[in-house]
Amino acid sequence: MVLADATPLTSANMKATIAGEVRREVERHLASGGTVPARGQNFEITLRQRDGEQKLQIENDWVTVDNGAVTAFDIDAYLRFVTKTAALKNVPAFDRTANSGNVGTDGENSLFGAAAQPYSNFSAFGWDNNEVEGDGSGADDTGQDWLAYTAGDGAGAGAGAGATLAEQIRLINPMTYLRTDAKAAPYWYIRHGMIDRDTSFAVEVALATAVRMDNDVNSVDFRMPWMAPHSGDYDVTEAYAWLARVLEDAGDPAAR
Repeated sequence: MVLADATPLTSANMKATIAGEVRREVERHLASGGTVPARGQNFEITLRQRDGEQKLQIENDWVTVDNGAVTAFDIDAYLRFVTKTAALKNVPAFDRTANSGNVGTDGENSLFGAAAQPYSNFSAFGWDNNEVEGDGSGADDTGQDWLAYTAGDGAGAGAGAGATLAEQIRLINPMTYLRTDAKAAPYWYIRHGMIDRDTSFAVEVALATAVRMDNDVNSVDFRMPWMAPHSGDYDVTEAYAWLARVLEDAGDPAAR
């Protein structure tokens, strides 16, 4: 994957790329009439939760602005700032070492499985460290580690189910289809809240970068909305306005 200036996106420059996206969002906020507290003063953040609103006061120790522009930015301090907005999930956050079908556990494991197994670990760590015997997943139940099981070779437990699991993982990943013979959607709208600490910023940055490289794609609207956490429909009006513009730009498909 390469950035707009043709520089390859790698682990070495990912942090700097994320910093660039955050800086742009700060300046968009300023351009729209918003304000940013001076260094040492507090951001006032309102989180809307199921049990009501929570108001936070968190010190600005990561960004300095002047005349509508960012003049200093500390990406490491910014990342620490994000973690202060809410407690992080337990590790591992998604693929737990006990499947979602067991009392007291949760996760995304219900997205994966087989005809006779409605839940499955879907990462090497979750699989190899599965700690619940009899939940139908992991080396403890199949006798195979992650690599052997998902290879699906031979007559072992992974011969059918393991290959199916590997295919499920491939199918849910949009990276599988970008820059291939598969036809990509021409317009993309991607958002990741500026203080969303539930998913890595790197995931959305990598996706937006890969989408921009696909020849089928006409435009990518990617932003990290100002002080938006991991929450639901925080930009419905904006999203529908974008959709209206896209449909107008695309015109009547029957006329083509």
